Amino acid sequence: MKRFLANLTAKSSRFLIEKLKIGSGSAFPGRVALAIDPMFIASYNKSFNSGRFNFFITGTNGKTTSSGILANIIKVATNKSPISNAFGANLYYGIASELVNSTNINCELSSNDFVFEVDEAAFRSVAKDLKPKAVILTNIFRDQLDRFGEINATQKLIESGIKAIGQGKTKIFLNANDEKIAQFEFLLDDNFEKIFYRVDNVEISFKEESLHKNEHHEAMFTASLVKRTVKGSFIKLYFKDESIDVFLPIAGDFNIYNACAAAVAAFHYGISFNDIKAGIESYECAFGRGEKIIYDNKELNIFLIKNPAGCTEVINFVSQFDSSIVLIAINDNYADGRDVSWLWDAQFEKLACKGIKFVCSGSRAYDIALRLKYAGVSIEDIEVKEELIASIKDLVVKSKKDENLFVLPTYTALLEINSSSLKS
Repeated sequence: MKRFLANLTAKSSRFLIEKLKIGSGSAFPGRVALAIDPMFIASYNKSFNSGRFNFFITGTNGKTTSSGILANIIKVATNKSPISNAFGANLYYGIASELVNSTNINCELSSNDFVFEVDEAAFRSVAKDLKPKAVILTNIFRDQLDRFGEINATQKLIESGIKAIGQGKTKIFLNANDEKIAQFEFLLDDNFEKIFYRVDNVEISFKEESLHKNEHHEAMFTASLVKRTVKGSFIKLYFKDESIDVFLPIAGDFNIYNACAAAVAAFHYGISFNDIKAGIESYECAFGRGEKIIYDNKELNIFLIKNPAGCTEVINFVSQFDSSIVLIAINDNYADGRDVSWLWDAQFEKLACKGIKFVCSGSRAYDIALRLKYAGVSIEDIEVKEELIASIKDLVVKSKKDENLFVLPTYTALLEINSSSLKS
């Protein structure tokens, strides 16, 4: 009865939020449900036990894209979508909200399978309540220092989440390119089956942090870059004597790691290479992860930025294009991280002297404007407009036909875009 009341009340709150257009409704319904029934998430464990695909994905970067690709592969292979927090609401309340969204009025789930991306700090709490059959670990970079501290603290958060899973045989998929992730090999006991994956010819490097380690010599599920294009990457996936050529329809070398993470999990749960290929090639990017929005006949390319490593990879991609306008929207709300000092670690210098014009927006618009100035961008090429949606609309009106338009928002700025008239 308590779960029924929690579900009904939470659904009503979501309806009001959407009707009144006062937010995205990605977390608040979960808060409502848990306030009425603190065991709301845990109460669905029994239902999920009968599912074949129950995955958590955690790590600093790539959670949303990896989980989105994996969910699409499962959909292709089974003709049924798993429950997934596709919009990236990955805190405890966000998981609860997705369960509200994925049940009918009688608390019956739309699927017994789930693919949940889980915030590193929320991992332990969610794992205590909802037991996954497998966990995919992506990478560990510096991220939101006010929440996570340095890399070792993030590593300990993930470790505590793994321990919270407890009994049962759980598969752990480890990124062999990331030294901090690979170290979990030595922390796992017999309750866990360790499976490594890697990208063998693409290095992502940021100062002292890098993705290039793969000293593990046992047979590993592997992705290789074959060719880069503006629209995406041609890659090869292989394991032992089996391989397949795949087109990954989202650009950026970092997304090859995300595709590999999704593919290894699908493969080791019995999904064929052909279905993996079809799932990757038919994937439509998650909002803000290379998403394209058409507004007033102009194409806006949206890339979420939230920490130095991920931001620098986006910068590397954007820097390939001439005749561009880049709008950077920096907020400092809790979900973004209050500390925006990470802007000084991201390599904005790569965008200087490129003839790019910049618009700085968000609650910390002047911080990013100052960062660009010190990166070597001429002040004549920097415009500050704090109100985000108005600045995007103005950008579209003033831009020329042949100019590339990029929008680089932090998380809450991305949510604002997603719930705005730009997408209506």
